Amino acid sequence: MAQRTPAALSGQNMALRETHVFKGVASSIEEPVSWQRFFGEDKTAAGHFLAIARCGSFNQVARRFGMRADILRKSITRLEQRLGSRVFVQKNSVLELTSAGKYLHTLVRDAFFAEGDSAALPMITPIRLSIPPMLLEGALFRSLISWLRKNAGTKMVLQDPLAEDHQPADLKIWIGTSASPVPAARTFVDERRLTKLGYLPHIAGSYASKRIIPCRLEDLEDYLLAQYQGFSNLPGLHPWNDMIARRRHGVIEVQSYDMLRELVRWSGCIGLLTDGTGGQNPHFMPLNGVFREAMALDVWIGVNPRSECLSEARRIMEMMAQACAE
Repeated sequence: MAQRTPAALSGQNMALRETHVFKGVASSIEEPVSWQRFFGEDKTAAGHFLAIARCGSFNQVARRFGMRADILRKSITRLEQRLGSRVFVQKNSVLELTSAGKYLHTLVRDAFFAEGDSAALPMITPIRLSIPPMLLEGALFRSLISWLRKNAGTKMVLQDPLAEDHQPADLKIWIGTSASPVPAARTFVDERRLTKLGYLPHIAGSYASKRIIPCRLEDLEDYLLAQYQGFSNLPGLHPWNDMIARRRHGVIEVQSYDMLRELVRWSGCIGLLTDGTGGQNPHFMPLNGVFREAMALDVWIGVNPRSECLSEARRIMEMMAQACAE
């Protein structure tokens, strides 16, 4: 049977005839159709449909909404069963709308997306994660990246702990002691120690001679040392900090941990980095044995009980705890 374009499309109503592309809802007389006929009152499902049409990919939309792609596929299958027609076809690995899909897309978009299809989706409350910049590496950072990759529709603010007086964090990661968290973190619940991070002095491999590698404190006298100011008051790093305090020459202090890494990488200086840095980045060489006493920091995490994103904050905390345990 030949397909015909609907006679009129106005606001929330579309005329369907017996020859309409939606075979499953065809009628011998004109009848008004609203988006609820196909999606019920589920605006989220309608938003999923429009997002798939825009992205052409189940996987990307699944990442945006933090859900599994197979759940989206099943949702579209049920929609197609109600319509009696396919709404998507795959061409060159991209999902494209069929004629039925285009009609449905226009119906839903014009019905309640006049200001953009995101208007029908719930407003996402930003999750505020307080984390010292020096911890944005290793297992913690990889777990955060993994979560963001699967939740492309999230709103997150990574904030400096010093800014928390004005913007309280939903989830906080901080440096504590082996016995307990720092007193300032007592307003948080579900406190737990995530991991212990070891630290070693590092030098860029391109500046270290294969035959002469600093291995004693005395060997550091002829090198520029880079000190991240965030390390200065951490008891777990006192061997390094004490040496920096006694040093009369050859020290550069920086306020950015990223700057510390760049200085070590490019300026031939020596700086304190996590002991797994060399394994993750071959440009950095750890200097084992320089200090007799091991240096390490205990990393703690806690959830703000007054958070508007309490369940999501707990989910991120569990994910990070699992990543650190592995």
